Amino acid sequence: MSWVVIPLVQEYEKAADFTVENRIKRSIRINLYFYLIILAISIVFVCYLIAKKELTFGSLIAFMIALSNAWGIFLLIFLFGYGLVEVPKSFWKEANIMNRMKYLQWNIRNLRENLDERKDELTKCLLVIILLF
Repeated sequence: MSWVVIPLVQEYEKAADFTVENRIKRSIRINLYFYLIILAISIVFVCYLIAKKELTFGSLIAFMIALSNAWGIFLLIFLFGYGLVEVPKSFWKEANIMNRMKYLQWNIRNLRENLDERKDELTKCLLVIILLF
């Protein structure tokens, strides 16, 4: 999951494309670049082991374990660091009553506008239905 699903979802969220299909394509493309870089590094390491004549099944397993641990530490550093900053910051923002009230008032205005638009659409649909029958 940490090698495939999470990176795909992260890149999907960061993609600035307008359609779901394009966002998925961009996410897959960016992750393929990353995996190609990892593959190139792995091939260089295997070539190094072949040149040193130390290529054994145990050394490949050790390399895979080291790569897995490095990825886990990489994720831990970034996700944990983000959490250590973002969680208290969100609590701090929500604790300010005036800012929270401004945000809710802004959100209510947007919701009200959307509600009015939907009411207009509904009345148009009802008028069309009434005129048809």
